[in-house]
This record gives sequence, C-alpha cells and structure tokens, in this order.
Amino acid sequence: MFYRIILVAVGLALTGFIAFASITNIFVVNIRGAVNVPRPIFERSIEIEINASSGSRTIDLGIVTIPGDGYFKVEAYSSILDKGFRIILNGVLRLEPVYKPLTGNSSVSISMPCLLVVNTTCYRVMVIIPGYDTPIRISGGEYRASLDITWGEAEGTGSFQLVIKGLYGESPFQPLT
Repeated sequence: MFYRIILVAVGLALTGFIAFASITNIFVVNIRGAVNVPRPIFERSIEIEINASSGSRTIDLGIVTIPGDGYFKVEAYSSILDKGFRIILNGVLRLEPVYKPLTGNSSVSISMPCLLVVNTTCYRVMVIIPGYDTPIRISGGEYRASLDITWGEAEGTGSFQLVIKGLYGESPFQPLT
C-alpha cells in the first residue's frame, strides 16, 4: 500500500511536470499602433507687468518654422502664484508667412478668449474656435509669430504664470489636456 501511494504521487508529479514542460507559448500579444504626438514649435519666456485695470500688449515671438503641411493648435495652461488680484486676459496668436508670395501660405489668426481668468467671471461665446479648441490645417514654411494680449478688470496685487503651447502634427490630433 505504501508503494502504491508513492507510485501514484510520482506519477502525478511526472505527469504535471511533463504537461508543464510541453507548453511552449503561454500567451502571444500582437501590438500595432500609430504614434501621432504633436511637437512643440516654439518656446519663449516673457514677463509682463500689468499696472492698469485694462490694456493691451503685442509680443513678437520671432520666426516659427512649421516642418511641413499638417495641423496646428494652441493650448494654454495657467497657475496662480498669488491670489490677491483679479484679471481677465484674452489673446490672439498671429502667424504671418515670411515668404508669402513664393509659397502662397496664408496668414493664421487664432483667438484665445478667456485665456486667464482670476477671481472674476469671463463669458465666452460657445463656438468651437479653430486652432484653439481644435487643430487647423497649416502649410509648412516659416512664419513670423506675434501674440496680442488684452486684459481687463485687473485690480489688486499678485502674480501668475501662463504657458501657451503651439503644437504641430502631420495628421489631426487630439488635445493633450
């Protein structure tokens, strides 16, 4: 009887071992994907001082090179460093082709309402703005970039940081936010 139990245990162990050893593929995963991550086009650091309740400023961003025909979108991110103030800040990004007669590229103007709103309310027309809410088609080439900033209802003392990104992709892309 004792030998019979040992033989059964050895037989089960061998059977399990043989079954495990005969498995060659536990699983197979085939992954296919498309990568379409928009690339930053330009980066600038700008400091502005706001000492009036309303005003405007145009900032020259220099030359921006769009690598080829594709899609362009502006995204903005803000952080309030000191909340002792209020303001509504709006913007317009302008891209003017450097070689317009040669390339036939057209100017691009992207409105950015309610770009920064601190301790007040900003009412925006609920319409999709091409280039701000969704990517727009753009031709490759060099563009002179400028940013028009207007503000209103400014009062108090404080500071903020606003990051505006210009994104490019060869095919339509989803916002990164």
